[in-house]
Amino acid sequence: MLYGKILHSPLPHANIKKIDSFRAEELEGVICVVTGPDAPNKYGILPVGHDETALAVEKVRYVGDNVACVVATSEAIAERAVELIDVEYEPLPAWFDPEDSMKAENNWIHPQRPHNIEKDYHHVFGDPDRGFAEADVVVDHRYIAGEVTHAAHGAAFHSRVI
Repeated sequence: MLYGKILHSPLPHANIKKIDSFRAEELEGVICVVTGPDAPNKYGILPVGHDETALAVEKVRYVGDNVACVVATSEAIAERAVELIDVEYEPLPAWFDPEDSMKAENNWIHPQRPHNIEKDYHHVFGDPDRGFAEADVVVDHRYIAGEVTHAAHGAAFHSRVI
């Protein structure tokens, strides 16, 4: 039986300058160490976001992003090997507020997604202006939902309730 362990990013957004896995690879019982360039194929759960990779390639995009994977003959060896991998990061601005991130002029999470916008949705049902004008009470509030999907995406919602 073989055991796998993954090295996760401690940073929310950074370029990966260098990954040195030599010490991990030399540890007795390590079968292999895999990094992003070894598995660069992109995929995505949703058709709009086919920009994921199994391991980070060139940069990490959230705390916990997968950086390297170790396969070893025991769980203890795999854990030790992960500890022996050295990663040099170049920190980039991190985006914690969706509305602030959409104002970004550079250092986008994905370079092909200007201003960190994956997709812009506008849903309008009926005649909202008429509804607000006729309402006895209107509650206007901002909602943040960082757990919008299985990954590290966030969303901001402005909502009015009649």
